[in-house]
Amino acid sequence: MKHDSHTTTSWWSIGEWRLGWKVIAVLALPMIVAVVLGALRVQTELEEAAQLSSSSERALAVPAAINLESALYELAEAASARADTGPATQAVSDAMDQLVDAARAFQSDDDLNDQVTSALAESRSITEEVAAGAVAPARLVSRVGEVSRALSSTFTSVVEHSQRPALREEGGRLSALWDARRALAEQRILFGSGDPDQQARTSMVSAAGAELVALNNILAIDGSNDTVRTLSNSAQNRINALGSTPSTSPLGSRVGTDLKSGNDQYKSLTDTTVTEFGDTVTAESNAARTAALRDTAIVLGAVLLALAIALVISRSLIDPIRRLRFAALQAARRGLPDAIERIRAGASIDDVDFARVPIRTHEEIGELARAVDDMHGQAITLAGEQATLRRQVNDMFETLSRRNKSLVDQQLGLIEQLEQDEDDPRRLENLFRLDHIAARMRRNGDNLLVLAGTDVRRARTAPVALGDILRAAVSGVEEYRRVELGQIPPGVVTGHAAPDVVHLIAELLDNSLRYSPPETTVSINAARTIDGSMIVEIADLGIGMSPADILDANERLAAGGEMSADTARRMGLFVVSRISRRYNISVRLRPTATSSTHSGITATVLLPTSILDSSRGPEIRTPRTGPVPTLDRTPPPAPSEPSWSKPVPTELAPSQPATRSFADLPRRTPSNSTDRTETFAPITPQSIPTTTAPSGLPRRTPGTSGVPAVSTSTPTTAAPATSVSSFAPLPDPEGTSASTSLPVRTPSPEFTSPAQGPEIPVGPHPSTTPPPRHRLSAPTPTNTAAFFSSRTRDGLSARASARADGAGEGNSNGVLAAPTTMPIFARMVSEWLVDPTAETSAASTGSAWTTDADQGWLAARTSFEMPVTKIADSGLPIRDRGARLVPGAVGRGGTTQRHASNPADVQRGWSSYQSGVQRGRRRAADHEPDGGQSFESSTMLHNDEGEQ
Repeated sequence: MKHDSHTTTSWWSIGEWRLGWKVIAVLALPMIVAVVLGALRVQTELEEAAQLSSSSERALAVPAAINLESALYELAEAASARADTGPATQAVSDAMDQLVDAARAFQSDDDLNDQVTSALAESRSITEEVAAGAVAPARLVSRVGEVSRALSSTFTSVVEHSQRPALREEGGRLSALWDARRALAEQRILFGSGDPDQQARTSMVSAAGAELVALNNILAIDGSNDTVRTLSNSAQNRINALGSTPSTSPLGSRVGTDLKSGNDQYKSLTDTTVTEFGDTVTAESNAARTAALRDTAIVLGAVLLALAIALVISRSLIDPIRRLRFAALQAARRGLPDAIERIRAGASIDDVDFARVPIRTHEEIGELARAVDDMHGQAITLAGEQATLRRQVNDMFETLSRRNKSLVDQQLGLIEQLEQDEDDPRRLENLFRLDHIAARMRRNGDNLLVLAGTDVRRARTAPVALGDILRAAVSGVEEYRRVELGQIPPGVVTGHAAPDVVHLIAELLDNSLRYSPPETTVSINAARTIDGSMIVEIADLGIGMSPADILDANERLAAGGEMSADTARRMGLFVVSRISRRYNISVRLRPTATSSTHSGITATVLLPTSILDSSRGPEIRTPRTGPVPTLDRTPPPAPSEPSWSKPVPTELAPSQPATRSFADLPRRTPSNSTDRTETFAPITPQSIPTTTAPSGLPRRTPGTSGVPAVSTSTPTTAAPATSVSSFAPLPDPEGTSASTSLPVRTPSPEFTSPAQGPEIPVGPHPSTTPPPRHRLSAPTPTNTAAFFSSRTRDGLSARASARADGAGEGNSNGVLAAPTTMPIFARMVSEWLVDPTAETSAASTGSAWTTDADQGWLAARTSFEMPVTKIADSGLPIRDRGARLVPGAVGRGGTTQRHASNPADVQRGWSSYQSGVQRGRRRAADHEPDGGQSFESSTMLHNDEGEQ
């Protein structure tokens, strides 16, 4: 199961965030809050430091402001006493210039500049008013008091509200001292105007009370200051004096002296307080600046430390999860599949190890890692159990399939025996159908073996021609009559791959036949590519497939037979894919390119050079030269003399080299099917028999049903037809032959001389006759209805008497005499294999010997050459019983006494004949090449010892 790990997700979905982003989000929020709070704290301290720095700058101007205030009070005192105001006015002007110079240090403070400017303007106005004329003392006290209060608030309001206690104390003491000096200055102005009246005395008492309150405030801050305590006592005394003196009595000089001494004490106290105030403000400003820098560093350090700790903790969380994720993905995508593949390949579970998650902690992530390891191990254990179960199921499949295959093989062997002994064409056709059905059953068994992943056990075979492979594949399907073989180039497939190639092509053929209309044909064509490989195309005109289905089928074919839910339903596709992967065969499907109304599918099979046997060459057979005998259904005219009465030697061209099989048996010359005059299907390589039974009857080549116990041959081209003229009876060595014996065939000259004409290869062409059977060694099936006509069981003893004279005869010049015709054999040969021209040629030479049975043989021959007029739907000729019986009987030479046979001799003769035939077959099997591969040959009848 595969999951898409690249699916696009929304950033607003927190659950879809990566783990790293989640950790960053978790750590970033508190870090941002801490940084903001720290920044606010640092900003507050920096602002306080800036304020203290501004206060220290203002503190530098406090002495100038106090001097201006003192100068204004002295000017007012001089004016109230009507004294010379010039020096006082000059002092005010100097104090103003001094304050202006001091105010330049805080030009950036707009509020302070405005207040100082206003105080200077008011001072200048007082000076001008005093210079203009007499001013009432009360007015002077009021105006100078406003300037004093403005200056006091300007320089003390900043520190009075400070968060620092020292600054608050110094600011409060300076403000109280300023108030006390102002109260004392007012008293001096009122007292200096002369004997004050009652209102002036009242104002003086109020001012003295204000002075006493201010001094008490200073004492509350600094109670150990003796000067302040002295000034407080002096103020209390003045209050008492003013209260005890009647309004009509003048004030004593003691009040004036006390005011003057108090003014001097205030000057020294003011200087000390102003100095301490400036020092305190400067110290606190520096401390605030230092604290701000310290707090900034602390905040930044704390933030960085917290960030480092968060990173360490997050790495301790993310790294194990990352290793766990990597290990889990590796196990899921590589480790576990590799382990499962090894287990499927047969490895033991104990030998399969897997990489464990590299986490050794004991917290939750470590426990999760151990759980992943456990799941990995359980998956491998489950895979091992499934592999074991799969192997057991495969073994059961294999066992059942092989048992069924063995039974089917036995059934095929039995069917072949029934076919050889059957005379009725209809029953023979039904046997052929049963044979094909059994072959399909065996192919289904092979499919089960492929499904189980087991190779079909076959004996080692020699290379097989491509044409034979295609014919064997055609013989394995039910509707073989609908298959047309097109142009097949010469080529040879290696022996180990040939059975599987037949299986593959048979599956494709079966699919094409099943999914195409029954009235259409399926064509097979082949071609050789430039690189030497072979392309085989199987085209049908069926219902076709959609492009999507074709693409899916080609993907399944390229997958190499992967098991899926459709394996059982598409068994043929699975088998083709498995076989193609085994031999690196390319199989592709495409629409059939045709102009008909049917669409159809074409299967293209590319056979690589790795399974083609290039050492055998493209041509396995040597072409024959000379005329090719033709078949004609028209019976020849009756000869004046029996053509079979004498052996007729026929010379072959010296330039015709012999093509011999491994057993040194002669090759049969292919017949030409182009001269036929009847409406039968043309005789093609697909319909010509390849071997002849020991009794003279053509029979199916051993192995055509695929029974493993029977040897197969390795022909590479179509089997040629056999001319009847190649067989002739041997002359009796005594001049006569027994009346009960059969003429024995003369051994073919090809046994004693290598001279033989080269074969003319028969090109493949469509045929409507039954295709070859399901054996690689038998590419050409045969319709054998005419083969099983009435059989003569007499005359077996004549073979013993004619054995010695036939072997080894030949021309002294090295040219072999052509074999003569044997009527008994010709009678049993299928009608479409008879070559009348050869018979005519043999008859023209005359008979070499005659017997009393010549007339009977001539009548039998004439009966045999009667044309076949009825043909079954399967292409087999229908024989009329009794139509070819020999009329009359052989004369007994005037002897009417019936010959009595000894039953014991007859039994002994038949037993000896059967044992000889069995020994001959065993001897032929022992001499077969390549582990049991038989080549095409003409069967010779040999006389065994003890044969009667």
